[in-house]
Amino acid sequence: MYEIMNAVNQLWKKALMLLLVIVVGIIVPINHLQAAAGTLSGRILDEKSGDPLTGANVMLDGTEYGSATDMDGSFVIPKVPEGSYNLIVSYIGYETQKVTDLEILPNRNKQIGIALKALVIGLEELVVEVAANRTSESFLLTEKKNSVNVQDAISSEQIGKSGDSNAADAMRRVTGVSVLDGKYVYVRGLGHRYTTAQMNNAPVPSPEPERRTVPLNLFPAEILESVSAYKTFTPDLPGAFAGGSINIRTKAYPDNRMIKFSASVSDNSYLYDNIRFAVGGHGKNDFWGYDDGSRNLPAALPKDEKVILYNSEADPDLWSNKLGEINRAFKSDLMAEYYTPSKPFSVAATLGNRFSKASNFEYGYYLNANFGNKYNYQQESYNHYSLAGDTLAATTHLLHNKSSYNTNKALSFSTGFKAFQNHKIKFYNLYTHTSEDQYIYSKGKTDNVDAGAYIKSHYVEKSILNSTLTGQHLIEGYGKHRLDWSLNFGISNLYEPDEQSHIYRWKENRGRYELDMKSSEPKRKYTFGNDQNGNADLNYAYEIKDRFGDSYKLKTGSRIQRKERSFKKRNLMYVYAPGTPVGKQRELSWVYPDSTTGKAVFGQAFLDSNLCHVDDDGVKHYGMQLIDDPGDGGNKSAYDADETLDAFYAMIEVPLTFGRFAFMKNIQFIGGFRAESYKLNLYPYDTVTKAPFENNYGDTIVSRIDEADFLPSYNLVVSLPKNIKLRLSYSETVARAEFREIAPFEYQEFYGGQYSVGYPFLKTTDIRNLDLRMEWYRKAGELLAMGVFHKDFNNPIEVALLQPGERIYRSFTNAPNAKAYGLEVETRVGLPFVPITFGYGQIMANATYGKSEVEMQEQFVIFTGDTIANSAANLQRSMQGHSDFMFNA
Repeated sequence: MYEIMNAVNQLWKKALMLLLVIVVGIIVPINHLQAAAGTLSGRILDEKSGDPLTGANVMLDGTEYGSATDMDGSFVIPKVPEGSYNLIVSYIGYETQKVTDLEILPNRNKQIGIALKALVIGLEELVVEVAANRTSESFLLTEKKNSVNVQDAISSEQIGKSGDSNAADAMRRVTGVSVLDGKYVYVRGLGHRYTTAQMNNAPVPSPEPERRTVPLNLFPAEILESVSAYKTFTPDLPGAFAGGSINIRTKAYPDNRMIKFSASVSDNSYLYDNIRFAVGGHGKNDFWGYDDGSRNLPAALPKDEKVILYNSEADPDLWSNKLGEINRAFKSDLMAEYYTPSKPFSVAATLGNRFSKASNFEYGYYLNANFGNKYNYQQESYNHYSLAGDTLAATTHLLHNKSSYNTNKALSFSTGFKAFQNHKIKFYNLYTHTSEDQYIYSKGKTDNVDAGAYIKSHYVEKSILNSTLTGQHLIEGYGKHRLDWSLNFGISNLYEPDEQSHIYRWKENRGRYELDMKSSEPKRKYTFGNDQNGNADLNYAYEIKDRFGDSYKLKTGSRIQRKERSFKKRNLMYVYAPGTPVGKQRELSWVYPDSTTGKAVFGQAFLDSNLCHVDDDGVKHYGMQLIDDPGDGGNKSAYDADETLDAFYAMIEVPLTFGRFAFMKNIQFIGGFRAESYKLNLYPYDTVTKAPFENNYGDTIVSRIDEADFLPSYNLVVSLPKNIKLRLSYSETVARAEFREIAPFEYQEFYGGQYSVGYPFLKTTDIRNLDLRMEWYRKAGELLAMGVFHKDFNNPIEVALLQPGERIYRSFTNAPNAKAYGLEVETRVGLPFVPITFGYGQIMANATYGKSEVEMQEQFVIFTGDTIANSAANLQRSMQGHSDFMFNA
C-alpha cells in the first residue's frame, strides 16, 4: 500500500515541477507576443423551457466576428479586439436580442448567458435590447427557474468572486446546505449518510474509513466549473437520496488561452503569541504532506504473525531479545517537537487553451497544479455526562490543546474535442491529496482517570485519483435525439500510520505525572484503506415539439457500478516485560521535566534505552515491550468489501395541455421510476492472522445484502402569472449503511470519546419525500422563494448506546421509523442605488429551519445474538446529525 502511494506521490511531484518549469519558461514570451484581443463566450437558452438553443446565430454588431451555438447552447468568439461592442443574438422563431455595451478586455474571457423568448405566432421580427451587465443574473435564474429539480448551484465565476478555496467553502453559499468540519456537506440539516456526491455525474471513491461521504475540501477552487446541489429526486439521479445530491463539475478546457501562476502568503499572529505549537515527530517530506516511510510499520515486524509477550516454543531470553530487535525497528521518539510555525502559503499554476482549426471542429486542454498549507492551533472543551438516577454527572471533562499542520494539493488534467457542433468527447483526470499532522495534549478526567494528561499524536494522508471519459451526441431528425455516456474509474487511499496515545495520572502527593499502565496501556495504531470504484453510464433523451411549440421529452438510461474496499488496522500496545522489577517500572513511569522550560516531557518511557533487550555482554535489561494488542478488540479490525449496483430508469417531461386542455397549458409533469439492484458482501477478519471474524459462539460473521428497489418520482411545475413558479414533488428513495457501521469491531476516535462498534445486519432505509416550493422571479437577477419539505423514514439507521459491562458503546441499529420536516426561504434582491457603472449590486440570503423526530427501541439484538438494553436516557430525540437551523448571507 505504501509503495503504491509513494509511486503516485512521486509522479505528482514530478508533474508539478514540470508544470512550473513550463509556466516560467513560456509565460513571459507569450505575454509579449499576444495581441490586445479577448474572447467572448456563453450559452443561449429558451426562456420558457430552459432548453439550450442549438444553431443560434451570435454576432458582434458591425463586425465579422461571430459564431453559432452547439448542442449545449454554447458559443465562443475568439480573438476579439479590445473595445466595446453590441451583441446580436438571433434564432428562428424567437425574439432577436441585442446586448449593448459589452466590454472586451485583452487576454480576458468575457462570459455571458442569454435567454431568448419565443415569438408570438404571426408577430414579425422583434428586437429586444438588454444591458450587458444585467444578462448574467437573468440567465442564471433562467436555468434555476426551468430546472425540473429543486436545485441550487454556484459557478466558477461566483466562487472566484467570493474567494472560496475549495468546493466545501463554496457550498456554504447554497440554500439549505451546511458544512461540517470544513469538509462534510449536509443538505437540509440531515446527516452525512443522506447526502451523496458525484464528480462530472460519476461516483467518487471516498478515502474516509467511517463514511461513504467524500470530503469536499479535497477539490480546490481552481479546478471547479460549478458545484450543484439537487434537493428533489428525479429518476436520473442516484437512488441513495434523501437530503440531496452534490455534483462537482470540473473544467475540460477553457474558452481561450490561459496561462496563470499565482502565489500567496498569509499570517496568523495568534500562532506566535504564547502558543506551544507541537507535532509528534518530523519526517523529511512532512512539509509537502508526504510521509518519508519512517512512520510506517517496519520490515522487522512479522506481517502474518502476532507479536506476543510469551512464546512457549522459544527460550524466554531469546524471545525477549527478539522482541527487543523488533521494538527497536520502530520509531522510538514519542516526545513532542515544539517549534514556531512558518508563514502558510499557497501556489498554483494553470495552463489551458482552445484550438479551432476549422469551423466544425475544435479541441482543447486544461492543466492545473496547486499546493497550499496551513497551521492551526485551538483549544476546546469536551464533556460527557451520564445519568445516575435523577442526577446528571460529568464522567469526562477534558480540555484539548490541538496543534495541526495541514496540506492540500491537486493535479488535474482534462482534454476534449467538439465536432460539427453536435458531438463532444471529454476526458477528466484528477489527483488530489491532503495530509494532517496533529498533536493533542489534553488535561482533565475520564471515567477511569480522576486527573491526568492525555497525549495523542496523529498523522494521516488521504488521496483520490479519478478518471472520467464522457461523450455527448445530438442527432436531429423528427425531433432531437441526445445520447450521453460516461466511463469512470477511481481509486482512493487512506494512509494513517503510527497513531500514538498514552495517558499520565497526576500524583498530587508526589507532585508529578506518572505513566498509566493499568487502566489504558500506551498504544500505537496503523491504519490503511483502499477504495476502488468503476462506473459506466448510458443515457438517451428524445424531444419533440407539437404544432403549438410545446415540448415532450423522454429520457432513459442505465448505470453499472462496481466498488471494492479494503480496510485494515493493526493495534499494538506497550507493556512491561515479564520480570521487570517494581522499582524499574516506577522509574519508567515517572515523567521528568525539561531542563530548560521546567515543563513535563511526555513520552520518554518509550526511548530505545528503555526497551527490554539483551546487550552484547548477554546482560538482560528489563523495560518496555511493544506487542500486538491481545484484547477482544485487538487486531480483529480488518475487512474486505465488494459492492455492486445495477440501475435502470425512465422518465418523461410533458405539458398537461396535450394540445387540447388550454386551462392546463402552464402545468408541466415530470415523472418516472428508477429500479436498482444492490448487492454488498463484507468479510471482517483478523488483520494479522487473516482468520475470519467470529462471534462469542464461534459463528463466522459475514454481512450480505441483496435487494431490489423500485423508486418512483412525480413532479408538477406550475407557471403562474408575474413570473411565479410553483413546484410539487413526491419521490421514494433509499439510504444505505456505511461500511464502517456494518463492520463488527470497535474503534475510538479520541480520548474520552465513546467506543463504537458496527452491526453487520443493518437494513436499508426507505424514504418518502414530499416538497412544495414557490418561486417569484421579480425581475432580472432577483428571486424570492419559499418552500416546505417533509420526509418519512422506514428503518432509519441511528446510533444506539449499549452498556454490556462497565463501558458504554456507540453502535448502530434500525429504528422503526422517523420523520423530518422544515421550511426554506431564499432571497436575491438588487441594489438599485448602486450606479450601473460600478456593476450590478445584489444581496443574497437564505435560511432553513427544520425538525426531526425518531423513537428508539428499549432493547437491541447485537451481532453476537445477545439482547442488550438501550442505555440512552431519552428514547425520543432528533435524528442523528440533524441541524435545526441554517443561515447563509
